[in-house]
Amino acid sequence: EDEGVGYTRSNVQVVVPRRVHRDGQPKDENMNDDIDHPEERIIQSHAYIWAQGASKLDLSCDWDYKTFLAEHLEWYLETTVKPVRIEMEEQHL
Repeated sequence: EDEGVGYTRSNVQVVVPRRVHRDGQPKDENMNDDIDHPEERIIQSHAYIWAQGASKLDLSCDWDYKTFLAEHLEWYLETTVKPVRIEMEEQHL
């Protein structure tokens, strides 16, 4: 399934560690506010995989989160998140 220019949505398996901090990082002894799971889990999910090859990537600069929020978030939510959300709701996922 094509998800816009350059990406393909793929089914993937994600390993969820037994203990993680709320920010998603593995827990260490100095962290609190963690989430405990009884055991490591593998869940099914979707990932957006770059499908156009490395030659079409601009590797000359870093990806900037603040720029993404200011300039691209609205487009991303409308063209990627919203259609997937609708599809998931239609499939009762």
